[in-house]
Amino acid sequence: MGKGVKKIKWENGLAYPKMSIPNRMLKIPPDQWVGFSVEEWLPATKPDDKKNVTWMWQDAKRRTIIRQKTAQAADIYLIRLS
Repeated sequence: MGKGVKKIKWENGLAYPKMSIPNRMLKIPPDQWVGFSVEEWLPATKPDDKKNVTWMWQDAKRRTIIRQKTAQAADIYLIRLS
């Protein structure tokens, strides 16, 4: 059984709802800050593992990590695409 983040949630910032797919893809405008947080954890995740999260940006095929950052899981992670 896996452990870690099961689902993330869009917290704040601008988005294009007509161009997004719920629970799959969120289209956001360039040069705008958008926040995300952890909504749900996998069942096997231990309380100590829920303290920190590593956020990763990957290429479209999910083979290359473009950028990653470790943060506290309770915090909102802000990104801006330019």
